[in-house]
Amino acid sequence: MNLTDRLLALAVYFLALITLQLTSPATSDTFRTLASGTSILVLYGMPLYLLAQFLESRVSE
Repeated sequence: MNLTDRLLALAVYFLALITLQLTSPATSDTFRTLASGTSILVLYGMPLYLLAQFLESRVSE
């Protein structure tokens, strides 16, 4: 399993966390803040990582 697969699996996990926050009324504020902040950072950073990997593979050809 390479790094891209791990990042995509992590994105699915964080999307599940966001769904849990939106659907569960019993979610604490601390959990909501930590999970949503981490989720947004990873989900916004992943396209940049994937673009960098794509450009690196194109340059090395």
